[in-house]
Amino acid sequence: MDVKGFAKKGLRPVINRINHQIDRRIDFRTTDLVQRIHDFEFTRDNFPAFVNAIASQNAASRQVGRRLNSIEAGMGYVERRGEFIREELLYELRYGGQREDKITPEVEVAILSPDKLAAMGDNIRLNLGAGHIPEPGYLNVDFRAVPGIDITADIRHLPFAPGELAEIRSAHLLEHFPLEELRRSILPTWVELLKDGGLFVAVVPDMASMVRAAAEGNIPMADFLKVTYGGQEYEGDFHFTGFTPESMRELFEDVGLTEVVVREQGRPNGMCLEMEIAATRRLAS
Repeated sequence: MDVKGFAKKGLRPVINRINHQIDRRIDFRTTDLVQRIHDFEFTRDNFPAFVNAIASQNAASRQVGRRLNSIEAGMGYVERRGEFIREELLYELRYGGQREDKITPEVEVAILSPDKLAAMGDNIRLNLGAGHIPEPGYLNVDFRAVPGIDITADIRHLPFAPGELAEIRSAHLLEHFPLEELRRSILPTWVELLKDGGLFVAVVPDMASMVRAAAEGNIPMADFLKVTYGGQEYEGDFHFTGFTPESMRELFEDVGLTEVVVREQGRPNGMCLEMEIAATRRLAS
């Protein structure tokens, strides 16, 4: 045997082992490649189904979301409805036996300044709850015949016809009545007395400014409490509610007033920080 044949015979086992390892690696790579090709073909063939399934799942999720939103909205409606019913029941318990046509005004109406009323013609301007601070240029109304008062009357029963008044003004009066009585009875009655384009102006304690001032120590707590609850020196000197610019705007709009403008906020007036807000009655065309 020549050297070449001897070397070939001697290297054959080594070459066989190398070939075996190469074959194994080729088989593994081939098997992996075949599997990848199979997976790709499976994905390609079933991709539309996957997309449809995902879309269906998303649609189902959106539908569930809509149902949950609907349920939440329904719960919100139930809560609002329950609150409305509660307010109605409480209002009926408080005022139900005092229907407008059954109420007898506690104050006898008296026109103390008939010449002043006549001079106003069709531009009648009332200042309600004037007390000891009559307003020039207005017919000053109060239930007490103190100096400067032109008409004595219960402010809930004013001696004027619907659409007869050009302006109604009140200063530190609204807080002396419960909010629901204002919303449902007193303010709607006053608004009805205004002519088209008639003006309503109210001055009330600005509770937002009062709270800030009290918290910052800029007004004494005794003053804050007196403004909040009233002087309580006589019947009618008690405060039932407080206002902010936002709550006043909402209240005015609820009773049919438009063009609501906050003229003043945090205006000092004695121990009180007050606000002035005005609005207009506009009849539907």
